[in-house]
Amino acid sequence: MIVHVKMTPPLEIKELSRVYSMGDVKVKALNNVSFEISRGEFVAIMGKSGSGKSTLLHQLGLLDMPTSGQIIFDGKNLLELSESLKARFRLSKFGYVFQEYALLPELSALENVYLPAIALGRNEDDYIKAGTEILEQVGLGARLHHRPRELSGAAGHCDCKSTYKQT
Repeated sequence: MIVHVKMTPPLEIKELSRVYSMGDVKVKALNNVSFEISRGEFVAIMGKSGSGKSTLLHQLGLLDMPTSGQIIFDGKNLLELSESLKARFRLSKFGYVFQEYALLPELSALENVYLPAIALGRNEDDYIKAGTEILEQVGLGARLHHRPRELSGAAGHCDCKSTYKQT
């Protein structure tokens, strides 16, 4: 007997739409966007200015509610979570690399990276090690203790990207 099991991708976006109302004008920032991301897959979100990239990232980060659609992570519709569970999800499962304005200028690159781990109550040795590894992976291993204003060019002005963390 052959048993065929379909593996569900950890992240499924189903017909996600976001419509903003500006008086009588309705602006469709996202229009029925659907895609899947498999575990370990790398995805880039690209497009022209005004094409909905930031809106999509805000939806994925549970920072804004879509007009319709679903965001399914490991089989659970994240849009049904309470606000406190959404915040917990952002801290433990979802990571953002913000543009410079969202980095705390008085903290080092390393401290900015591991700040969410402190909020989760993680062990200091573990979050320092993980933060160091992350910065090394993006080519900032030699600048762990630099402040955001001391990072050169693109390193200090990252585009907003996101990644779901594997568990």
